Formats: sequence, structure tokens, C-alpha cells
Amino acid sequence: MVHSTTVFYSVIKYGKFALLTALLVLSFINGHKDYISENPRKFMWDCFSVGATSAIGISIIAMMRGRSDLIVNLAFISFFLFFTYNVLREISGFNAVSGGGALTQGESQQKELLTKPIITFAAGMIGFMIVLALAAHVGHPQGMTALIKEACVLGFFTALGEGVLAKNHGHPLVEAVGGNFVLFFLAHIVMQFGGFYDHVFPPMPNLRV
Repeated sequence: MVHSTTVFYSVIKYGKFALLTALLVLSFINGHKDYISENPRKFMWDCFSVGATSAIGISIIAMMRGRSDLIVNLAFISFFLFFTYNVLREISGFNAVSGGGALTQGESQQKELLTKPIITFAAGMIGFMIVLALAAHVGHPQGMTALIKEACVLGFFTALGEGVLAKNHGHPLVEAVGGNFVLFFLAHIVMQFGGFYDHVFPPMPNLRV
């Protein structure tokens, strides 16, 4: 029988690639480039900020867990993943849709057609992940207090990146920062209980001969 932690890890691992693929497809369809054409430097700062703050957040968590040896690898992966994520979000038109910006006719039609299915799918996946996390119930090796501190760190730094993006796009700042903080705060806790971090922070190798 497949363990719930294995299923949880697989959903997270392949789910992020599925998300990036979906945004890539929408990028080819929409080719939303108005913001990039008008604000090329802001666009690069958006991508850099989203990538760098996520990298800083996971690096601090690695130090808190006594795994400074993993910082370079985790920071690089996190930066690259979130940098790419924001590039595709912008070109696909997702940033414009989420912030209430001007949309092309095709994007407006897609928003009307896809909003409910996307919300329904996201809610279903979140519910599924929570059920798996409750079933696995993998606690933090240093206790619940340490987990809450880590969740605050991750939520704070990722919210900073989204704050830069929101400010440059003229989106509501408090809503973007607050919503992102809550999202990553809760996501960190769910991923811990689901056993995902057992793969991210494996036990230190035994170097004794």
C-alpha cells in the first residue's frame, strides 16, 4: 500500500510542473506583453524580487533546521522556480487578471470561462492535500513552536516579493501582501505535516567509519 506521505510528495513534486506547464500554454495563447513592453525594468525587478525573497526564506529555514549545507542548492532551486513562475504569470496574463488590470478580449473571455473551474479545482486539490497531511501527520523534528516560526519566515519573505510586484503593477498592496503571507504560512504547515520536508531536509549522512 502506498503511504500517504509518498502520495503527498508526488502531488507537490509534479503539481508544480503541471502549474508551470499550464501557465506556459496560456503564455503562448495570450502573449500578454503590455506591462513588459512599458515597464521592462519593473518586470525584471518583479521576477528578481519574487525569486530572491523565496530563496532567502527557504535559506533561513534551512539554517533553523541545522542544514546550512543545503542552502546553496535550495536557494538556487527556489530562486529559479519562482523567477520562472513570475515570468510565465506575466506573459500568460495571470498577473493582469489577478490584479484587475486591462485585459485583451481573449483574456476576458478566458477569465469568464475558467474562473469557476480553476477555483473548484484549486479548492479540491487543497482539500485533498489537507486530508493527506492529516493522515500522514509528520511533525516538525523541533516541535510545533519551531514550525510556526518557520511558517512566519516563509510567509513574510514571500509576501515581500509579492509586495514589490503589487506595487509595480498598481495592485492593492495590503491585499497582495496579506493574502500571500497567509497562503504560504498555511502551506508551510500543511507541507510539514504531509511529509514533504522529510525529502527537502533529509537526515544528515552518517560519516562515522
